[in-house]
Formats: sequence, structure tokens, C-alpha cells
Amino acid sequence: MILTAESYYSIEANREYMSCSQYQSFCECEAKAMACLNGEWIEPKGTPLLVGSYLHSHFEGPEAKQQFIAETPEMFLKSGGLKAEYKKADEMIATLEADEFCMYMLQGQPEVILTAELFGIPWKVRYDKYLPEKRRIVDIKTTRSIRGHEWKEIGGRNEKVSFVEMYDYMMRAAIYCEVERIAAGREPGDWPDFYIVVVSKEDPPDKAVINLSDPYRF
Repeated sequence: MILTAESYYSIEANREYMSCSQYQSFCECEAKAMACLNGEWIEPKGTPLLVGSYLHSHFEGPEAKQQFIAETPEMFLKSGGLKAEYKKADEMIATLEADEFCMYMLQGQPEVILTAELFGIPWKVRYDKYLPEKRRIVDIKTTRSIRGHEWKEIGGRNEKVSFVEMYDYMMRAAIYCEVERIAAGREPGDWPDFYIVVVSKEDPPDKAVINLSDPYRF
């Protein structure tokens, strides 16, 4: 199956390819993951997911943003502005656009799709921003708090961890980099750099650029 922007998130694509999100879904609840693959369950799009998708579409480009607006009229007033519960998204976008370094890191080809075989099965990845000439992958993330910590069970005990560990972004970084390495035909361990540009939902929003390029963790 050839993946496109339109087919990437389809049930057919998820049956053909493993992805980081699908892997995490199976780790959390196998029954729910299978129900999604069989079309028996569709994950509802709550406010946090819609805010993140709107922010992603903005940095993907004007055409992608207009398409997102057309497909999610429930987020917008008749005047065209965001409804009150979604207004934080515009503040988050403004926070990133006001930061010169964040905008520098958000350069590159948007929404690049690559595939490769890992662990005996095909995987798919979709990079928010990809600069092959600089060997740099950038993922855009939103979170409740960049500097706060939450409890998570690790190795049978509860530990306070950052949002990076809470949502297994190191696993995503490792998979994204390994798929890129294989697709580019480089030797094992010759990975690109992986960064996340993250903005929080706090008032006012916080932002950061975090380098997750860690070969030992990979």
C-alpha cells in the first residue's frame, strides 16, 4: 500500500503498517486497539486533540490549515474565529511564532511520510518537519506543562517523570530515527538528530526546543 496524506491515518494503512501511536495503543489495551483496526471503535476527538491538530495544521501551511478549518466547523464561530474553548490554540501558536529559535527549528519539509521494516513488520512514520540535508527530524508537541512532573509506573514502582517520559517520546524518537536511517540506506547506529518543539497549554503558554537524540536510549 502506497501511503499518502489522505490515506496515512486510515484503517487500511493501520492494518498494513505498525506505527508508534498504534504500538502504544496495543500496549495500553489490546482489545481497544483491535476494535480500532476492525472499525468497531473510533477515538472521539476531544478538545486537547483538536487544539493540537489545529496547531499542527497551522505550521504545516496555509492550505493544510484551510482544509482543517473546513473539516472541523465545530471549532469555529460563524465570524471565523475560534470558539472560547479552543482560543488557547491561537495563544500557543503566537508563543511559538514570537520565538526566533523555535521558528528556526520549524523549518523543513512538512508532513514527510517514510516506511521501513522493523522487527519483521512494516512501520510507517510521518515527520512534522524533516530536513534531510541537515539530517534533522522535528516533532511538534503540545502538553499541559513542560516543566511539571507526573506519576508513572516504571519497572514496578511509581516515579515522578517529565512529559517526555510520561508519553514515551523517547520510543517515538528511536523509531522515527531508525526508520529514517533505513530509508536513507545508512549504517546501523548512524541516526539523524531528533528534536521536539513543544508548547504548553498554560497561561501564558511556555515553549521549549528539546533534543532527544540519545543513541544509548535508542
